[in-house]
Amino acid sequence: PTLLVRGDTGAVEELSGIDPPLGIWEEQKFTEVRAPFRCGDVAVFYSDGVTEAASPVGELFGVARLKALLGAARGATAHDLVARIRAAASSHAGGGPMS
Repeated sequence: PTLLVRGDTGAVEELSGIDPPLGIWEEQKFTEVRAPFRCGDVAVFYSDGVTEAASPVGELFGVARLKALLGAARGATAHDLVARIRAAASSHAGGGPMS
């Protein structure tokens, strides 16, 4: 799910909808989800390469770990968030490729 990080509190919300992954089929239908955005809020779109990054013992990075990272990064720029996500998932995977 897309994650919405609230700029004022750092709270992380899932914008849910059970839809197919992007780019799998030529014609796809998606559920429209509306969420109020406030100044400083950030929508985070990510691939399974982040959540499925596996540690050397096979533990997945997961959505919970991603949410914790985002909540702790309140006020970060989009560029900084991308760098933090990439570094955390890579570190979790032992510095190797992420799934």
